[in-house]
Amino acid sequence: MLVRPKSVARVGRIGPEHEWLLKRNAAMSQRQLVIFYLSLVAVSLLIAGGLALSGAWMVLPFCGIDLLAVGAALVIFSRRAVDYERVLLAGGELVVEVVAAGRKSVTLLNRHWVRVETEYRRGFRLVLLAQGRRLQVGRFVGEDERREFARELTSALARG
Repeated sequence: MLVRPKSVARVGRIGPEHEWLLKRNAAMSQRQLVIFYLSLVAVSLLIAGGLALSGAWMVLPFCGIDLLAVGAALVIFSRRAVDYERVLLAGGELVVEVVAAGRKSVTLLNRHWVRVETEYRRGFRLVLLAQGRRLQVGRFVGEDERREFARELTSALARG
């Protein structure tokens, strides 16, 4: 999901001229995911408990294993669901903040040396080149959003 840049007047304001937030389009928040999982646990244990009371006691251990596997998958999914890239254009700097799998990295680039390039290897890729660095951005959004972001960033860099 590409969040539109916020244009900010330069006079009397300290902060970014433009800001883009590139993140996955998640269908559920983490809170909703926890509620879903807890309801799944409750229903599964209710059914497994009823079957165990009727004599099929082996259902309980398999239900527990199944719920642990689903819980582990949801934990792995939720760590990746909150990944994002934030690109800030402020003064003479382009700041690229990337949060992926709980790890945060921040790259500062001189806005006047940044070159926006596109590549077509297994899909459309967006690469920022500056100061001997090569930084891929837009990995959490679709191709259309990447193209739109490339146009907006190129335009914003040219105005500065």
